[in-house]
Amino acid sequence: ESINKKLINISIRLIIRDIYYTEVFMLRKSTNEDISDEECKNVINPFYDNYHIFLEKYVMPEVIAYYLANSFYRNAMWEATFLQHFNSASDMFNLISENYEKTKDEVIKLLRLKYALEIISEDPLDFKIIEYPM
Repeated sequence: ESINKKLINISIRLIIRDIYYTEVFMLRKSTNEDISDEECKNVINPFYDNYHIFLEKYVMPEVIAYYLANSFYRNAMWEATFLQHFNSASDMFNLISENYEKTKDEVIKLLRLKYALEIISEDPLDFKIIEYPM
């Protein structure tokens, strides 16, 4: 099963689970009126929580790994720590990583597998190109 198909299936299951356990439904064609505290607590907040979890688990590691690899291979990387580069790449999400270590581990794994890069120093960040046998 492709990674995209797995991600879609996981997303759909999470959405269905969240809807099933939510007692308040909110379908609005118009946003002219305020939402209630109950709607915010039971519908809006779980929606955003779920969205943030999805971004942090599936999107952020891919984007950050691409950002690091692309800047390295194009000689566009400045001297800074891994954390500084991580923060620069993740700024576009306007989202604080709730689990930095887990996201970092996934980024390192993606750098190795997708971009043939191994981190040899985190301060300052530096890579070694991995030579995989053909």
